[in-house]
Amino acid sequence: LAQDKGIDFKILIPEDNLPGVWFRPRALEEAISNILDNAIKYVTYDNNCPKITVTVGALLEQGGVIVRISDNGPGIPLKEQDMIFERGYRGRKTSSTVSGSGIGLDISRSILMNMGGEVRVGRNNNTSSDEKGSTFEVILYRDARQ
Repeated sequence: LAQDKGIDFKILIPEDNLPGVWFRPRALEEAISNILDNAIKYVTYDNNCPKITVTVGALLEQGGVIVRISDNGPGIPLKEQDMIFERGYRGRKTSSTVSGSGIGLDISRSILMNMGGEVRVGRNNNTSSDEKGSTFEVILYRDARQ
């Protein structure tokens, strides 16, 4: 799908020794698919060179794995970043031009929480302002609640 829309899509797994973590494969697939679907929708909004990068890394101190999904789309204003996980919420900047129901991130958050993991807006330079894109971090832990 990304290639059909002209998106430069990359998956990076720089580490060989990722720790084992607990997850349900189909549930994780649904959670990450929702986030990727959003990235594909928003990265192509008013963007001539759309890019999505998925990076997988270890969280050694916490005994977990982090999956970062980054794009160079319109970004999420700081004042909306806490609201985007609420069921039905759609960002003001793109809600009238990008289709969707506003439930995907809420579903992803619920799925990941049920596996003892979490999803959050990334904590790096790509998410601090408009026009710089967005990063979502999916975190899974070795000692997750089952």
